[in-house]
Amino acid sequence: MGLMASTYSSWILFVSFFFLAIPTYAQTILKKEKTKVLLNAQFIERDNEKDITILRDDVQVILEQNFITCHEAIILWAKNEIVAVGNVFLKTPKSDIKADKIIFNFKEETGKIFNGIVVSGQVLMQGDIIDKTGPQTFNADNAYLTSCTTCPSSWSFTADNIDATVEGYAYIKNPWLHIAEVPVLYLPYLVLPLKNDRQTGLLPPSFETTNYTGSSLEMPYFWAISRSQDLTYAARYLEKNGLQSSLNYRYRLSEKSSGELKSYFLRDAKFNPEYKSRWFTTYTHYLELPNDFVQRTTVHLVSDTSYGANFNHFPFVGESALDSRTSLTKTFSNFQLSLDSSYYSSLIQENIDAGKDTSVHRFPEIRFTLSDQKISEQFNVFFKMNAQYINLARQSLGYDSPYNISPTQVGYRPSSATGVFDPSTDFIRTGQRLDLQPIVYAPYRLFSNTIDFTPYIGYRHTQYVLGAVNEAQNFDFFPHRNYLLTGVYTSTEFSAIYKTSNGHSYRHSIVPKIDFQNIPTFSQTDHPFFGSQDQIPYFMQLQPLQDTDLLASGRGLQFDYEDRIIGRRLLNLGLTNRVSAKTDTPSGIKYKQPFLLTLSQAYDFIEAKKGEQARPWQDIRAAMSIRSGALTSFTETFYYPYHKITNINSGVRYNLTQGDFLEVAYSNFLIVPARPEEVRFNSRIDTLAISAGFYRSFIHFFGRVEMVPSKLSSDKDNLFRSWKIISEIIPPGRCWSISTGIEKILNTNNFAFSAMVNFRFGS
Repeated sequence: MGLMASTYSSWILFVSFFFLAIPTYAQTILKKEKTKVLLNAQFIERDNEKDITILRDDVQVILEQNFITCHEAIILWAKNEIVAVGNVFLKTPKSDIKADKIIFNFKEETGKIFNGIVVSGQVLMQGDIIDKTGPQTFNADNAYLTSCTTCPSSWSFTADNIDATVEGYAYIKNPWLHIAEVPVLYLPYLVLPLKNDRQTGLLPPSFETTNYTGSSLEMPYFWAISRSQDLTYAARYLEKNGLQSSLNYRYRLSEKSSGELKSYFLRDAKFNPEYKSRWFTTYTHYLELPNDFVQRTTVHLVSDTSYGANFNHFPFVGESALDSRTSLTKTFSNFQLSLDSSYYSSLIQENIDAGKDTSVHRFPEIRFTLSDQKISEQFNVFFKMNAQYINLARQSLGYDSPYNISPTQVGYRPSSATGVFDPSTDFIRTGQRLDLQPIVYAPYRLFSNTIDFTPYIGYRHTQYVLGAVNEAQNFDFFPHRNYLLTGVYTSTEFSAIYKTSNGHSYRHSIVPKIDFQNIPTFSQTDHPFFGSQDQIPYFMQLQPLQDTDLLASGRGLQFDYEDRIIGRRLLNLGLTNRVSAKTDTPSGIKYKQPFLLTLSQAYDFIEAKKGEQARPWQDIRAAMSIRSGALTSFTETFYYPYHKITNINSGVRYNLTQGDFLEVAYSNFLIVPARPEEVRFNSRIDTLAISAGFYRSFIHFFGRVEMVPSKLSSDKDNLFRSWKIISEIIPPGRCWSISTGIEKILNTNNFAFSAMVNFRFGS
């Protein structure tokens, strides 16, 4: 067969990602006979005359219990039919289907699969054209079938016709039995059971070596507890550390409600001569409850802050803290209500116990979101509102006191010589906040529908109850802030369509946008909690807390950036330049976006009043993407005019034949402070990464190297930062493989090598 299947395990990860992700732009449509359809794509167009919907680029469609992803799709509502093309993936309750093109009737659950693969459990069927004759039945001529039960000596069947029922039987006409893809036996007729029950037993072992653990060998055991739960226990012997145990327990309560527990335990002889216990546990679940309630829980706990640097299975390397979180959400017809709590375990302290004193937890956090409500039948006026209540708490003192890190530096920590809060020097870290943000807006289209014009007006009230209570001091523990927000959003579009003689058409559009926001009235308690009245520059809205905020002249250490006002009188200017392409092909219409350029800059009227020190123009932001044949590129830049700094993030990928590719990525980043004289140019992070992939029938290869271009001339010994090589050998039959990985971070002791035998299906 020309096309072989992808690994079943990779499909499961792929589908899980999309089911857990929340679409950014989605539409829910209720069509005939109450068929609920959820659409999500970069571009969605609706043709009411033809009763069709066209979707393209990153298409995701949920049709009751069926889920489709592809490059492009057309939904024919009158026929209850979707035509999907381009790397199509169809997930049904009983099977996973991958094809170049699928025509699917989502009412009858029938259709045609072109150049496709059907996988159900451990059974794989492939054909040039496969007829989906029912929810669980398939029929194909000149087809391929395998369940690979004799791995590693793989086998398969090719046949004139295969009529298969998922979790039933496959009726095969004129089959040939293949061993290692070599035909060895002909039969006139054959019936095979297609059962998907999991089996308890040993799984393939894996081998790994790192600089910390030395060589290690793991032997896992799988226990199929029931159809809805299983457990994998593994014992791994680490050459330098001892015996490590791990378990992975999974359960599924319904189609969407499930949970998973992972835990690792080791008495590490290398970490501590006394065989100190080291462990890591993570647990997640998603539960759909009655009456549209949803409960989510995520727990991450670790024994010590060095665990991630020593063991590769720790997924949070580089994070500042572990976030254990639980929430309960209720969705109503017009609003959503959620109850949330977070517990943080710091990973930047010397040990976990030290982090318990400094970590501030969110317990609880209540959010209320009212969706857009039309408040006037005569005028196009809408109302929406967001509200939040949050309580911030920690185990130790509710404030941080200064202490000397060095003769020239001052730090803050939850300790005090007197044990009494001092408003003149200490920073409050705990307390409660109630935040109300209603807004009214009125969208209009002016001048023959050529200009979108949306004025809005909002109000915000924030009330605080600060946690470092000391009634003996003359200190206001109940500060508040109020302000009125007004603004207007406008945009228009200039476009033209160009057609070529070969059937291509291009649409070039330029969309200028102007957004003005203003806070005309503003009042807040004269309080040290809010810091100085000097507002934070707009370009710093997403930057983390900096040391300068803790100085006497700084803005203070507040709860988070919700406590600060950014952009009190701001004009946002934006421009989008887009080229879209439409091509008529034998398989249908194809859409592409070969070029996209966005530009934006803000002007701060409050900052402009500061005379010679004024810096009203904010950073210039540009993003450009180009798609031309096998070449794809993306570039994002931020230019700060007063600091004379440019931050860049760019990448170019060239896709060769048969899936091979070459990719070059470059990033140049420097934290930009409020004032140009505070720039630390020696803190710039400069990285050049080169990646390449090589994919053939029996071998996959991926390599990546990271370099530091800024040291090309000054420090050639530190030019390279890290390198990684991953390879996979897949013997004929495609039902098992050997994968290896090598990773090295240069100028450090970090080195890891792993090898594993994988039982798999597909190429």
